[in-house]
Amino acid sequence: MKITPYIFFNGNCEEALKFYHSVLGGKIDILRYADMPAEVDFPISGEWKEKVMHGSLTFDDGFAIYFSDSWEDAPVDKGNNSNIHVNVESE
Repeated sequence: MKITPYIFFNGNCEEALKFYHSVLGGKIDILRYADMPAEVDFPISGEWKEKVMHGSLTFDDGFAIYFSDSWEDAPVDKGNNSNIHVNVESE
């Protein structure tokens, strides 16, 4: 079984990701909203294009922490800004 925490932010994800990196080490990867294909049903404002759509901090043992700026029209509050992904080999 593999557990992966996923933490969501309201526009300051990159700052948080860099903080976690400074404390824990690991390798940072960032995919920005500007990197995704343009969608008519999912328009991205100019300010939000540079926000983190998906970020990860990955460690040598394969453990990772995922990060994201919540969608600009769906902000998160403390207490509802994280998920835990549980990957298992079978049902």
